[in-house]
Amino acid sequence: MTTSNFIPLTQIARIKSTLIETLRFLAILLPGFLALFLVVRAFVNGHVSDITFALWLLPIQAASLLVPNPILETPTERRRFLLKLAGLLPPIAALFPLTVVLLIFGQLDSAAFVFHLVFGIDGTPLAGFTPYIVTVAIYWASILITLYRLRRWIRHVPFWWSLSVAVMVLGNPVLHEIVFNEVQAKYSRLESLMPEFQEPTLIAPTQGENPDLIILYLEGLEGTYGIDAAFGDIYDPIERLSEQGVAFTNVGQIRGTGWSLAGMTATQCGMPLMPLGSRPLGRTADIKSIAPNLTCLTDVLHARGYHSTYASTTEIIGSDRGHYGFDNFYGSHQLNQIIDLNNATTPGAIAARNSGVVDSWGLRDAEGFAIALAHVKERLQSDQPYALILSTMDTHGPKGYTSPQCQHQGLPAIDDDLTHAIKCTTALTEEFIADLQTLTADRDTRIIVTSDHLAHQNNLTPILNQFERRNRVILLNGPEAPQVIDTPAAMPDIYPTLLNWLGWLAPDVPQQAGIGTSLLQNQPTLTQRLGMDAIDDRLRLDVELSHHFWHQAPRRAQQ
Repeated sequence: MTTSNFIPLTQIARIKSTLIETLRFLAILLPGFLALFLVVRAFVNGHVSDITFALWLLPIQAASLLVPNPILETPTERRRFLLKLAGLLPPIAALFPLTVVLLIFGQLDSAAFVFHLVFGIDGTPLAGFTPYIVTVAIYWASILITLYRLRRWIRHVPFWWSLSVAVMVLGNPVLHEIVFNEVQAKYSRLESLMPEFQEPTLIAPTQGENPDLIILYLEGLEGTYGIDAAFGDIYDPIERLSEQGVAFTNVGQIRGTGWSLAGMTATQCGMPLMPLGSRPLGRTADIKSIAPNLTCLTDVLHARGYHSTYASTTEIIGSDRGHYGFDNFYGSHQLNQIIDLNNATTPGAIAARNSGVVDSWGLRDAEGFAIALAHVKERLQSDQPYALILSTMDTHGPKGYTSPQCQHQGLPAIDDDLTHAIKCTTALTEEFIADLQTLTADRDTRIIVTSDHLAHQNNLTPILNQFERRNRVILLNGPEAPQVIDTPAAMPDIYPTLLNWLGWLAPDVPQQAGIGTSLLQNQPTLTQRLGMDAIDDRLRLDVELSHHFWHQAPRRAQQ
């Protein structure tokens, strides 16, 4: 046997050294790679992760730090690398809140993000979202630590820093909203939806009836929950209410209607809540009024002599811009009164404030219904017609909250399974409507029950996504016989539908308002003519329509 059959010791040593170096590289890379994978997965396809993933990542990162990593470098070289890492902090800071939103909601609504960035999120129960914030902090910290420990390899990659910054900046979806849409809107061949916009043509306030009006927005309680095969009986109380009135079962969600206030501007103004043009931050930052020149429902109510109130179990009244913009919106549209967490006078609300114990978003839904009933009793003492707009919150997600009445029936107070909160709030809603109908039996009272938008991310989302997701809107105590209307529609169609249902639209003109069309008439809706995808494409770039929403003097409602 000759020596040529043997591998030289020097070659064996090189192979061993290469193997050790490769294993070292992979061990150092692993935690950062996992963190980057989880972040990219959230941005690309909405897959979410939570604190559990971050807690598993911590020991992996700790073990990685124990791997020897000899580096030959001067202090100057180390400082230069640290400065480059510091240069990554601004684009990471811009991505940080977006990552948190994605992990909470499973998707990023750029319009909603920009709107709340301007009008504030005061009153948000940050304690409940802290685990998501910590999760994102661990992810990005792990990525930065990994980059630092890989510096002896990274140094040999040309333009690694510039490439990293470019990827993070160009991959930021809000940047697309603010910058890229500006260019797209300028050169887009898509037609504006502005020709579809119509100010409502109203009959004179002295004509027609003025029934009392109560509108209940159910937080994220979309009609999809009514599919028994998927969700059992948790939505049955709403289905029973649907059988009493006119139920609209095919109301989809278009861009700019996917959060609570946006659902209200859609159903009360006939318009999605759009950022101002394609540069929302630059143009919206000094704006305090929302849709100030549109004729919205509370403007119509004011002209007809109504006393109108918005009631919520969370904090609404705030600064010039804050608390999600509710105060800004209703302050722009002649609302008379706001009742919120801080000024409600029911015994339960007073006791909660005095105790200093207010969970999550605010008071529980049962207390919200108690506030509403107390207000209705007060308004019934006057002959003046009134309107009450009320919102629930317990089913917001990702966690669900139940009222004490439901806890007495064995349901948990707080649960990651939203099933219990839905079961509680729907049952309380049915009881509330029955109490309202008894209380107002001697007065003409119209009641609307509607989801404000499709459900946010929660444990039931994978099941919801197996179906065509739709809002549910129910009109009660009106002149029409109970019926189901499944005309393809979007939330802006609800505004002219309400005006039509109340008999306030002039009969000899198209029953339209905003970009919506009444679903009580045989007129094709925008959704029927274009489809929701095409509407969304136009709204994304529709500077003209969004400019009209915020600024342009209106074509006054004809009477």
